[in-house]
Amino acid sequence: MNPLTYQARPCKYTHTYEQKGLSCKSYLVWSEMYSKDELPDISRLDSLINASLDSWDHPNDHAAAFAITHLANDGWYFLISRWNDANMLRHRVFSVNSNTEQWALSSLSDSSIIACIWELKLMMKERDFWVDEVLEAPFEVHESRRISNYLSKCFEGTL
Repeated sequence: MNPLTYQARPCKYTHTYEQKGLSCKSYLVWSEMYSKDELPDISRLDSLINASLDSWDHPNDHAAAFAITHLANDGWYFLISRWNDANMLRHRVFSVNSNTEQWALSSLSDSSIIACIWELKLMMKERDFWVDEVLEAPFEVHESRRISNYLSKCFEGTL
């Protein structure tokens, strides 16, 4: 079990994954026990995004999502969230087995866990980008432009 303490963690936007008709912003969050030299490269992050998309389509999905790879003290986690309908967020959470050549995603044993405090803060930033760029955009701005504007907004800093 983690201790009841809080220490801010860095968050880095890495890139936007574009494949399978989806644009997915990719973020890295890491605890103090990792250095920037130990962070996974973009090809590894893309493999996690790609693996998480298997059998995950809904007719009301937008082609916009965000993913969080979190190198935490108690393991590595991968979260992906996809915008659905006007104001819904579909979400998946996995643990990452990075001890093998081919990284593997596993569903959490407790499927009711959705995110930790650092991930929730980043999700709130993404929520604000969605509201600002998509939901509060002037009516005459076409949906594709709204989504493009949303995808151009990324967070980097501490959580």
